[in-house]
Amino acid sequence: MPIPLKLDDIHVVLDKFNDMFNHHPLIMSLSLPQSGKLIQVNQSFLDALGYTRDEVIGKTSEELQLFSDFQQRMLMVRQIMSKGMIQNFEIQVRKKDGSQLEGLFFGIMVKIKEERILFMAMTDLTEQKRLEKELEKAKDEAESISRLKSQFISKMSHEIKTPLSGILGFLQLLENTELTKDQEEFVSNIRLSSEMLYRVINDILDFSKMESKGVELEKQPFHLHKAIEDAAIPLTGAIVSQSLIFDLYIDSSVPEYVIGDSIRIAQIINNLVTNAIKFTEEGSIYLEITAQETKIQDEFILLIRINDTGIGMSKEVIEKLFHPFQQADETINRRYGGSGLGLTITKEIAEAMKGTIAVASEPGKGSEFLVKIRLQHDKEKEEETTAWKEMKTHLLDGTTVLIVDSGSMSGRILENYLKELGADTEWIQDTKSALLKIMQEPKISHYDMIFISDERKEIAYYDFLAICRSVSAANDIPIILIKPGNKASEEAHAYFEFSAKINKPFRKHELLLTILKQVTQDDEWTETDGYESEITEETRKRKRRPPFYDESGKKNRQRVLIVDDAPVNNRILVAALETEYDVIVAMNGYEAIRMALQVPHPDLILLDIMMPEISGFEVFEQIKDNPEIKDVPVIFLTALNDKETEEKGLRLGAVDYITKPFHVQTIKAKVNNLMLSQSKMNSFRVESTIDKLTNIANRRKFEEKLQSILSQSALTGWNLSVLMIDIDYFKKFNDRYGHIKGDECLKKVAEALQHAMHRREDFAARWGGEEFVCLLPNTGIDDACQIADRIRKDILELKIAHEASSINKYVTVSVGVTSISPTENKGIEDIINQADVALYEAKNFGRNQVMPYTGRDITTGHMPTLKKTEKT
Repeated sequence: MPIPLKLDDIHVVLDKFNDMFNHHPLIMSLSLPQSGKLIQVNQSFLDALGYTRDEVIGKTSEELQLFSDFQQRMLMVRQIMSKGMIQNFEIQVRKKDGSQLEGLFFGIMVKIKEERILFMAMTDLTEQKRLEKELEKAKDEAESISRLKSQFISKMSHEIKTPLSGILGFLQLLENTELTKDQEEFVSNIRLSSEMLYRVINDILDFSKMESKGVELEKQPFHLHKAIEDAAIPLTGAIVSQSLIFDLYIDSSVPEYVIGDSIRIAQIINNLVTNAIKFTEEGSIYLEITAQETKIQDEFILLIRINDTGIGMSKEVIEKLFHPFQQADETINRRYGGSGLGLTITKEIAEAMKGTIAVASEPGKGSEFLVKIRLQHDKEKEEETTAWKEMKTHLLDGTTVLIVDSGSMSGRILENYLKELGADTEWIQDTKSALLKIMQEPKISHYDMIFISDERKEIAYYDFLAICRSVSAANDIPIILIKPGNKASEEAHAYFEFSAKINKPFRKHELLLTILKQVTQDDEWTETDGYESEITEETRKRKRRPPFYDESGKKNRQRVLIVDDAPVNNRILVAALETEYDVIVAMNGYEAIRMALQVPHPDLILLDIMMPEISGFEVFEQIKDNPEIKDVPVIFLTALNDKETEEKGLRLGAVDYITKPFHVQTIKAKVNNLMLSQSKMNSFRVESTIDKLTNIANRRKFEEKLQSILSQSALTGWNLSVLMIDIDYFKKFNDRYGHIKGDECLKKVAEALQHAMHRREDFAARWGGEEFVCLLPNTGIDDACQIADRIRKDILELKIAHEASSINKYVTVSVGVTSISPTENKGIEDIINQADVALYEAKNFGRNQVMPYTGRDITTGHMPTLKKTEKT
């Protein structure tokens, strides 16, 4: 129950309200809802809108023109009148000088002494709105600048990488030619310098993209061991050229099949190893990969640890180590060069993978970097390869392997890998002691396999081999040479017949296959065995065939179209592919489309994206829109390496996306694999569209061809004629002579039809049973009837006996002919029906006839005036 106020109290409350009303910072007013006249406003109202009190009291909002948007005002009034209140209503108010205020309105209807009063208050949002617009404008400008920056980076990437790709490509070709020792050294130094330049460019581009977009990660299944080795081992050449020792160890705790971003992991390893190479002048670099399980299901932590014996770092240097574009100090920057971005990028990637990077180092004592990242197990793939994994674990059970090595890290790694395969190992550090041990038991050797490094010892490794082969106890023991993976060493070892040779640092899978070949005495193991599925006898015995041979062993050169406006790239690709394929080159998009349409069509297109006139994407879309070449596979080969462009290319339907500068051997391997697959697919297509009895096209192929020619006719304006051909009284022929003779008859008729198709675009097919069809593009009805009559006569001239026929003693045919113009807009079914109607009339008229379609519907029963041919 409300407490009644005394008169004095009411005056106090009103005074307080007036005082609050007049001095409140919000814009406030009181008005009469019926007339709209203002009866009171506060000082904030007057200050904000620029009026005096006398100018507004007794005036309406229309008279003052307070609201510039009439519709908004009416909406506000309707809501107040219907609901008695309005809140958080955005509206613009015009000031006395004509400028605008943007405000957030609150209004409520109150009753004072039986009279309704409208109280309104407005929060001035003008400055806030102005700041928001400026912020939005600044954001748009920043995004525009970022887009322009990305476009500039992409363009510069293309412009820089294109000539650099040419340099690296020709160096690869040059290295495979006959060179003097000095020339080999010069070429090697040029290649290393070019690769260093390429890495610097990549670092700058990659850092720029990360700065604007952050680290973008993929989540794809891949083979982790292979990805690590592929990233680290190609750097061996640069390490060995500096007389450094490089070892790589992947612990048995590391899963093989995982889900994550293989490219980013490779980037981490590449950055860490190249950083170690840069700051290590003598000694060794050791890369160790281990793993730890986590409490999260299917997730584990990958630990990438790299140690070097380089210059080391002080605490002050370590503190600014991961800042972009900074190195230890100016003297180090001048001495060692580089962009100073590699470790910064590595840190960004590690953190994006929910990981960390740490470093421990002292000046003059080398450095150790430890990167931890999180990955997922690929449980499905692990289950698929269970049998293969089990076989590996017990491959060398019960065997003893001798390692002859001075105690190097690579020897220790080899020992661990052999133990993973189930072997017992024995270590002897010098060749002389190893030979004495082998010859202690002259009747039977204690060892099942021997690994020996190529280090210079008391007895050289090649003399060790010769002595072992002369001792009966060791004559049949597989002896495998461990050698550094560089060209000079390969040539030095070429004259010695070891059982096998293996490069260090070791690839685990290569080591496994080397051992498998020795254990099984089978050289047919391939690099893919064990990666794709569990081991089977069929897999083990399967040998690869050169991709340019079909299943019968017949040579079948396939055609590759290269589309690139950079002549240097074209020369590299032609040199790499021309020994195996018919290679043609287009320098722009329009030329590419024209060459792709030439017969024979290419089996593969290597397509650049950034070209003058029209881009590679536009070329691709025109290729896919053309029914003649829409199935030709396309590989984009470009300097654009941003994620969005790659996704666009693959989304359009490209089979692969390769960035420049490319590795020639990678291109050849990808082209070979695709061509082999394409060859098999083409063989399947041919088999599925050929009638097996007559060896001409079947009904399916005919319908595909008809649809294609209809599309062409619409563009060219040509007429199209179709012949429907039926062997007269063929059932009686089969009944009289049997099905074998019937099949021979069908083959002869099909052969006659093929001979009658004189032009390249003419086409014959078996429709089914004893019916055949022919397509005659750019042919009117009169010419089509003449061709049909010639076919009829040719088949009669075959003189295939048909004594069961009631019209001739030889096999005859009836032919229905129809012809359409491109303006008739007929579909396949319409055309076939017309030809079938004409064929029905040819039979109805007495057979051995050619009848054109006249438009008569056979269901009407009316006989039109027919143009008939004379019987022969």
